[in-house]
Amino acid sequence: MHLRKCLLSLLLCFAAFLTSASVSFAERPSASSSGTEDASEPGWTATTQRLFVPPSPQEKPFSRMAFSASVSPLGIGLTTATNVKPYMNLRFTGNVFGYTENNISTNGFKLNASMNLASTGIALDLYPFPRRGLRISPGLLIYNGNQVTASANVAAGSALTLNSQTYYSANTNAAIGETPLSGSAALKLNSNKVAYTMTLGWGNHVHPKRHLSFPFEIGAAFIGSPAVRMNLNGWACADAALQYCASVTGSNPFATQFQSALKAQQARWDSDLNPLQFYPVLSVGVAYSFGIRK
Repeated sequence: MHLRKCLLSLLLCFAAFLTSASVSFAERPSASSSGTEDASEPGWTATTQRLFVPPSPQEKPFSRMAFSASVSPLGIGLTTATNVKPYMNLRFTGNVFGYTENNISTNGFKLNASMNLASTGIALDLYPFPRRGLRISPGLLIYNGNQVTASANVAAGSALTLNSQTYYSANTNAAIGETPLSGSAALKLNSNKVAYTMTLGWGNHVHPKRHLSFPFEIGAAFIGSPAVRMNLNGWACADAALQYCASVTGSNPFATQFQSALKAQQARWDSDLNPLQFYPVLSVGVAYSFGIRK
């Protein structure tokens, strides 16, 4: 955790340094008598000028606004952006997406799963090389509700393995209250409720010369370790013949053993997922900008 924070701080300082240096360079008077950039400069062609026109250093803060829509692994995003100063914009984004998949079979379970993505973020767009259109965008997911939830069922007589121990889901027997195993599960993608983000992108949401632009960015959100949570109830059996069965909840010895195995299995799943602390961000979208004051 401390290493990640130190790395993020260094990246932020580096981005701020590059932006400051580029602003100073861009604001120097041009050597050309006409006061315009020399289009013959190597790497700075007329085509490049058309693709990205840097904002004027005299442009007032909060004088333009943009709205955009995008698609990324965070979901469908809606963004509002404004210019803070030359070569620096501020963005607010909300993302949402939902998807359901039924009858997923894994490890003895039959799952009906739903992916629920919901997040809100803020980012600062810095343009260290304004004439090239490249931007560095440190930011935060100030709300992160991303998770996958599922209802879990184990058919009567089906085997399931928890922490290398095999159990069998019981039959239905109304006389003694015996029921097959069932429950719920969740994959939490929000261990860090507030998550750092860092992206590199191309294009300006708040374009100074035209209304439409097509921003692109790639990076990651530092969401922390994903976590699996599962609750099971009903009856399980210790043998395939379904002769030695008991409830998996309560204080009976079989329930204590079963819940201990379930807890250990969750710890193993969490350990397997521990390296996946970075959620990918790959976003493409379209933005419309306009002036709001002179």
